[in-house]
Amino acid sequence: MGNSYRFHTKKQWLGPAKPGYINYFDEISKERKIKTDDNRFSIIQDAMKLILSGSDTPMQALEKLNKKWGYRTRKTERQGGKPLSRSAWYRILADPYYYGLMVRKEGEETGNHKPMISADEFQRLQFILGRKGRPHISRHDLPYKGPLKCGKCGGSVTAEERWQVVCTKCKTKFHKSKNRNECPNCGLLIEEMKNPKIYHHIHYVCVKTKKGLCKQSAVNIKEIEKTIESELDKFEISEHLKNWAIKYLNELNTSETTDREKVRINLEEAKSDCIKRLDGLVKLKISPQNTNGDVLSDDEYTSQRKVILSEKDSLERELTRVDERMSRWHELSVKTFNFACYARYWFANGDVKTKTQILETLGSNLIINDRKLLIDGQKAFFLIKKGKQEVLAEAKKFEPAKYLDIMANLDSYEPLRTAWLWVRDSNPDTQIQNLQSYH
Repeated sequence: MGNSYRFHTKKQWLGPAKPGYINYFDEISKERKIKTDDNRFSIIQDAMKLILSGSDTPMQALEKLNKKWGYRTRKTERQGGKPLSRSAWYRILADPYYYGLMVRKEGEETGNHKPMISADEFQRLQFILGRKGRPHISRHDLPYKGPLKCGKCGGSVTAEERWQVVCTKCKTKFHKSKNRNECPNCGLLIEEMKNPKIYHHIHYVCVKTKKGLCKQSAVNIKEIEKTIESELDKFEISEHLKNWAIKYLNELNTSETTDREKVRINLEEAKSDCIKRLDGLVKLKISPQNTNGDVLSDDEYTSQRKVILSEKDSLERELTRVDERMSRWHELSVKTFNFACYARYWFANGDVKTKTQILETLGSNLIINDRKLLIDGQKAFFLIKKGKQEVLAEAKKFEPAKYLDIMANLDSYEPLRTAWLWVRDSNPDTQIQNLQSYH
């Protein structure tokens, strides 16, 4: 596991290759696949960048693509070899495939092909294109909403997305809406503006605020992500330290197998004793001396049998938990250290689902209050963070050379070892659920 980690399997586009890509047959896997078209991928990408930079309108970029850079469609038996048409160009600009998303009848999936632009760049393109572009990414595709709660009323939190543009002709600043694709003052279309100033804002607000039932202030997405990055930074560990920690956990798990076996033997003996007591109770109940219930009445038999059966059930449940708890402790601890090592990379490079999962993993109580995100952290990460803080505080007492030596050899310092055993004093069920995506 490393920086190549992915949260879900990416799918292969099986249809005809889109402009900028080509179909090919993989002789090794014997599968039909898609790869970039060396002659067309880069110049289509450059034309998109012209629009995104504001230096060219979509039609000006198309003209350069065809006339200056000599773009021609791929030749087939019956057609091809022609400049890219206006309609085909706008279809490319509005196709989410070019930022990595495949839209098919069964729904949307992340493709394993090389994206031409980022998701943010695609969204900006749609803003510039107006009605000709694919609708903006919906609110359902914005991160963090699910796990967030309002700190004032406890209500749910939703995301609001706003776009503003400054007209290049009359300098009017206006909001972009579904039905507004031109300047309300002079009527100039957004797609005809050269290098317009575009402002994109995403805020998170309590749903009751919109109804006038809560006075919670909105929080900007930049503030939320700044807080998340700061929290991840507190317990981030190096890959070297992560590998050492997992090795230590494996050794610890092996050494405790003997102790677990002793516990199991004790539980099995106690369970066997319960069975013997049940057998003795039945024999006494049906013995000739108890024909009239003089030795053991029906009520006494029922009461004692209930107590013994309850004890036996309890022992059986504990037997099941002995191995399960240690196995889950080890599994969870490994996942925790992997998360501590790679979470910042995942967060920086992940999609909406990934970013939301990371926030959910950081804490069980996530609220927005007074324009800030507050995180009630998980104990696993708190102990790793505490160990790092103790090492840092200890290292600062020494000269610079010694300080650097300590920071380069963190795995030799005892404070970090306390984090290894955190799950002994906590319930692993919630942690397992929160970390279930990280494997």
